Amino acid sequence: MSAGNLAQGVAYAARRAGVRCWVVMLRTASAAKIRATEGYGAEVILHPDPATWFERVEEVRTRHEALLVDPWGDPALIAGYGSIGAEILEDLPDVEVVVVPVGGTVEFLNSDRLLHNLHSASSENPTFNRTQPKGRTIPVVFKKPETVRIDCDLHTWMRAWVVVAEHPFYAVTEANGEFVLDNVPPGKYTLKIWQETLGTVTREVTVGDKDTTGVTVEMGKK
Repeated sequence: MSAGNLAQGVAYAARRAGVRCWVVMLRTASAAKIRATEGYGAEVILHPDPATWFERVEEVRTRHEALLVDPWGDPALIAGYGSIGAEILEDLPDVEVVVVPVGGTVEFLNSDRLLHNLHSASSENPTFNRTQPKGRTIPVVFKKPETVRIDCDLHTWMRAWVVVAEHPFYAVTEANGEFVLDNVPPGKYTLKIWQETLGTVTREVTVGDKDTTGVTVEMGKK
């Protein structure tokens, strides 16, 4: 099961290995990613409801007596996801906010010559308080949706945030505050906007089946 990126990787690997591959994707997945996955030879099964996604996957797996490649529970995949954290630090050293899916792993790497201490503040995920010398990587799995604050107890000005998302409809805004959420099914939704200093604002939004839905949100200090 995948929204597109893992689907293509699994389909490509299956083709290289000469085995059949079935991928359960949500109907809201990018059409380009669906075509690419099919292009690698996988049979794509589109499913309409995220709430019953796992049940449909198990149904397909049982019918074909297939091996399940779990996108959130496979240790090899978790290790691969975790390496994204190191890549972000290497390419975007000033990044402050990272969005990960529920079940995702973030690897916190200390590439400084100084000693650091990672200390999380959360309510749904287990907190951690870890000393981190130079070169040490600390992998952390975030299993429940929430916004987690990460501080360094040794350097009080150092702070980062991990936003754990339970669905694929999220975005980080551009510098001017604009954002786009693609492939959102028609319906009524609660849009949640969060900023580390200004807090959270919600708006009720109705998405149509044709035109792009625009929304303007103003945020200010309370």
